[in-house]
Amino acid sequence: MYANTDFDELLKHRSQLHGIDFSKTTASEDQVQNRILDTPYIQLDYNRNLIDAQTLPLLEKFLLSKDFFQFRDALYRGGIVNATENRSADHIALRDRHNLFQGSVEVKNEIQKSLVKMRELTGIIHSGQSTPFLAGGIKHIVHIGIGGSDLGPRMVVDALREFRSPAAPEIFFISSVDPYEIQHVLSKVDLQTTLFLTVSKSFNTPEIRVITENILEKFKGEGIGHQNHFIIISANEKAPGILNTHPENFLKIPESVGGRFSLWSATGLVICLHLGFDRFSDFLTGASETDRDFLQQPPLKNLPVILGLLEFWYTNFFQSRFFTVNPYTERLRLLPMFLQQLQMESNGKSTNLDGQHIDYPTSAALIGVSGTACQHSYFQALHQGTHFFHADLIGLLRAPDFKTNPKNHSFLFSSMLAQAQTMISGYDDSPGEKVEEHKKISGNKPCNLILLKEWKPAVLGNLLAMYEHKTAVLGILWQVNSFDQWGVERGKKICTQIEEYIDDEKADSSFINPVNKNNIRLFKNL
Repeated sequence: MYANTDFDELLKHRSQLHGIDFSKTTASEDQVQNRILDTPYIQLDYNRNLIDAQTLPLLEKFLLSKDFFQFRDALYRGGIVNATENRSADHIALRDRHNLFQGSVEVKNEIQKSLVKMRELTGIIHSGQSTPFLAGGIKHIVHIGIGGSDLGPRMVVDALREFRSPAAPEIFFISSVDPYEIQHVLSKVDLQTTLFLTVSKSFNTPEIRVITENILEKFKGEGIGHQNHFIIISANEKAPGILNTHPENFLKIPESVGGRFSLWSATGLVICLHLGFDRFSDFLTGASETDRDFLQQPPLKNLPVILGLLEFWYTNFFQSRFFTVNPYTERLRLLPMFLQQLQMESNGKSTNLDGQHIDYPTSAALIGVSGTACQHSYFQALHQGTHFFHADLIGLLRAPDFKTNPKNHSFLFSSMLAQAQTMISGYDDSPGEKVEEHKKISGNKPCNLILLKEWKPAVLGNLLAMYEHKTAVLGILWQVNSFDQWGVERGKKICTQIEEYIDDEKADSSFINPVNKNNIRLFKNL
C-alpha cells in the first residue's frame, strides 16, 4: 500500500480489523467509560470509532517513533519547528497563563507589551475618549483582514455575541476586495465615528492593500483625515508609514506566530474590543489550560493527541477523504471555516520534513455546517453515499439560555445523538424489521462527540487550542511542517502578472498560460 515501511505494523493491524462490523458490536459500561476523556470544560466521547483495544496503543507507538516528545518540548521552549522558514511557532506564548513557554524572553516581553497596549486601547475606545492619535466617540469598528487575520477573530466575535461588553462599538468585518462587500460595510458606518483595524502579518497581502486603499479614497472624498481612524496590526514595523498613520496606533504581531495561530495576539484586538479586556483574558486563560494539559498529560490521556491519532487512522488506513465538523450550536457556526484553514493550510502538504515527496495521504478535506442544517444539506451523502468519512460532532451541554429554552437545546442534543448513532450503527434488517434496500444505511462511519460542559469565553479558548494542538499532532504523524504554507505563494505571483497583463498586454506574461489569456480577453472585451 505504501512504500514507507513505517506503516507496516499499522497496516497489519488494519487488516486484522477488516470484516468486523462495528455497527453490531456492543461494549460494556466499563469499556464505554474507558473511551471517554474528561477535562474541566470538555468531554470527549470516542466510543463510536472503528478501533479495538490494540489500535490506540499501536498508534501511540507510531507517534512516539516520530519524536513526539522532542517536538512538544521544542514547541514549548521556542525551538525551531518551522524548518522551511527557520522559525519557532510561539502561539503558546500569546496566552501563557501557567508559565509553560520557556522560549525567547524578547518574544515574551513583546507579547506583554502588546497586551498592555490592547488593554489601554480597549479602555479608551470603550470610554468614548479621544487622544491626540485616536478619534473619540467611536461607534463602529471595521476589522480588515483575510485568512488567519480574519477567520479566527470573525469566528470568535460571532461565537461570543452574548458576552459583548455594553461599551463595545458595533463590529463589522471586511475580508474581500469585492466592492460589493466593501461598499455594503461602508454604507452602514459613519467615517467620523468609525475605527478601522487593518491586520496583515507581512503587510504585503494584496487584498488588504486594495481594501484599505478603497477606504482611504472614501476618507479623502469626504474630506476627513484618516490618521486617527486606523490602527495597524502587523509584524511589519514599516506598516504605519505605508498607510501614513500614527506610529502610536501600531500593534506588533510576533514574527514567530503564524497567521492561522494568531487570534490570541494583537490580531485579536477586535475580540478584546468586543468582549472587554477581562473577558478576553478569560478566553486566553481557557486556551492556556489546554496548553498545560497537552504538555503534561500522557498521550493516551491527552485530548488533542487522541483526536489526532484517530484522524490519522482514518485518513491513512481507511482512505477517508472527508472530515466533517458539525457543531450543534449556532454559536459555532463559523468554526468549520476556521478549522478548514487551521488543518488544511497546516497539513495539506506533499513534502516531508526531509524535503522528500510523500507517498501517503495527508490532510483530508474538512467540511462542516452547523446542526441541524447539516442534516438537511449533505448528510444524505454521508449516510448513503459511497465515500468514507470521519466526523466530529460538537454538542453544548449548558449555555446561558439553557433554562429559558430547554426544548430547543433538548432537540439539538437529541439530533446530534441520532446522527452519531446512525453514522456508526446504520440501518439494516433486524429480527423484527425488514428494511427496503433504498432505505438501508451501511453504518461503520466513525464519529467523536465533543461535549462542551458550559459556554463562556474560556471554554471557546479551550476548544480552539485543542484543535491547534491536534493539528500539530497530525503534522508529526505525517512528518510535515504544520507551520508553513508555500502552496499559496505561486498563485499570488501569477495573479500579480495577470493583473499587469490586463492593464498592458505588453507586460511580462511568462507565468500566464494560453487558456488564461483567452479568459483575459473575454474579461476585457465583453
